[in-house]
Order: sequence, then structure tokens, then C-alpha cells
Amino acid sequence: MVNVMKANKHDKYGMFECNQNWLQYIFSKLVIWKRNYRTRRQLAELPEYLFDDLGLDRTKIEKELRKPFWQD
Repeated sequence: MVNVMKANKHDKYGMFECNQNWLQYIFSKLVIWKRNYRTRRQLAELPEYLFDDLGLDRTKIEKELRKPFWQD
């Protein structure tokens, strides 16, 4: 009977850890998506004369700007 109680207690904590991991995962994804949105918006606002300083050409920048925020 004691072993069953311990197993249930362990499962309960295991579920908590699983939920916590999911929350951390979701939060980290939201942070990444916000960063992607912000940096692509900033890239869109850059003047063309700075493209060479970044080592990018117009086609690469347009390709990056077409990506949705959830895509890395």
C-alpha cells in the first residue's frame, strides 16, 4: 500500500514538472516570436545604403521579410 501511495505522489509531481516544462516552452516560443517580429520590422525600415554594411543584398532581405514571425 505504501508503494502505491509513493507512485501516485511521484506521478503527481511528474505531472507538475510536465506542465511547468510546457509553460516554459510556450513562454520561450513567445519570446522568440516577438524578437522575430521586432527584428524583421526593424530590417524593413533600414535604408538601402546600410545593406552592404550588413553583408546582405536586397533579395536576401526580401526573403527574410517574407517569413512569418513564427519561422526562424
